Amino acid sequence: MKFALHGDDMLLALDGRCLDRLALPLAFQLCQQSGRRLDILLLNPPKPATLMLGQLLQKLETEGIDYRLTSGEGDLADELPLYLHRFQTISFVLMDCLDKWEAMLQPTLAALRQEGYKILTLLDREKEVLISSAEWRGRQHA
Repeated sequence: MKFALHGDDMLLALDGRCLDRLALPLAFQLCQQSGRRLDILLLNPPKPATLMLGQLLQKLETEGIDYRLTSGEGDLADELPLYLHRFQTISFVLMDCLDKWEAMLQPTLAALRQEGYKILTLLDREKEVLISSAEWRGRQHA
């Protein structure tokens, strides 16, 4: 069942047990191109703040891109739908490092896609599955 999503904001959903260099610059690039707000959900944050995440936040501030950073403990399969339903301006979700727990998340991702969320998971490194700028720009105007 598709729902009418109320916004075009993007969520970068991360698990601190596996932060990848690919998702952070891609999230910045997409927000920079679109001028949209970026929500960052960081579950199981690493004890020391990572340099990569700090650099992303600094770039967002330098570019004047509005963002919200939320951190907590838990599993993405449980926390992701709760977050999306609480902040209903999000319509696009970018995720990475899911190869270790992909099977656990598939039912959650399928349900969210059925609700109308556009979800990009960067799972297949060999095929370099990336979203194109044109696809993201097309999503903003849809």
